[in-house]
Parts: sequence; C-alpha cells; structure tokens
Amino acid sequence: MSDIDLQPPKAVILESGRFRGWDSVGNVVVAMELTGPLAAHLFALTPCCQASGKGSDSETGVVCRACYETVDVYFGGPAEITYPAPVPSIPLDQVVDRALDNFWDSIAKAYPTVMTGDMDPLESHRFSTACEDVVRQWLRDNAPEPEEVRA
Repeated sequence: MSDIDLQPPKAVILESGRFRGWDSVGNVVVAMELTGPLAAHLFALTPCCQASGKGSDSETGVVCRACYETVDVYFGGPAEITYPAPVPSIPLDQVVDRALDNFWDSIAKAYPTVMTGDMDPLESHRFSTACEDVVRQWLRDNAPEPEEVRA
C-alpha cells in the first residue's frame, strides 16, 4: 500500500466512525464530525497520542490535546488524505444494529413457529447496549495499538 508505516487508529477512533485514512507521513486523519457542515473538515491526529492538536503558548503554538506535549503547527490545522481508509468507517452503533438484525434473523429461522418479534423495549435497549459494550471491549482487546506496529 505504501512505503511508510501506517499507524493503525485506536479502537475509540474506529468506534466513532470518523476515521478517514492517513496523511502522507502516516498520521491518522479523521473527520471533524460524522454529519453536518464539519463532516468534510479533516484533521490529522498527533503521532504521540492520536489526539487532536490544540492552540497553546508552546514553541509551535500547538500541543497534543491528550499529553500537552508540543507538536508541529500542522496538527492545529486541516489535513489531506494520502492513503484512504481501506474500508468505510462505520459508527459502532450501526455495526451492532446490523449484527443484531442478523442475530434475530437467525433466531427467527431456528424457531419458525414464533410469529412475532415482540420484546420489552427496556430489555431490547439493555441487550443492544450490552452488545455495544462487548464490541468495544473486543476492539480494545484486539485492535493493534500503534506501538505494536511501529516498534
């Protein structure tokens, strides 16, 4: 794909659905927001913490929002994607909704005599929330961290 090491996005970035790709030096690039007027505004995350840049009185005028270390002024402005994300980034809740649809389809096929899909709304919400929590934990446990790839 490239001659540089592309830093994999942290799980929380993947969960947000805002991951769009990498810039020319391998920094993760995200959208400002998922929808709305700022969805097209892209910025690179700092290589130290994969956080946004923030204006400051530092040497460059920009620090990492997570660790407050001085970073290049580039991290305080817009970025361009050189290497697009390999697959569209989908928000976690949409991924879980699709998975639950498939889950309930399988259940319905296993019990063809059941004619309705009624479920208590509170229990349905609890189940969906529990599934999202499990997927988040799975991503935390299994998504590669940048140090593992760049080391």
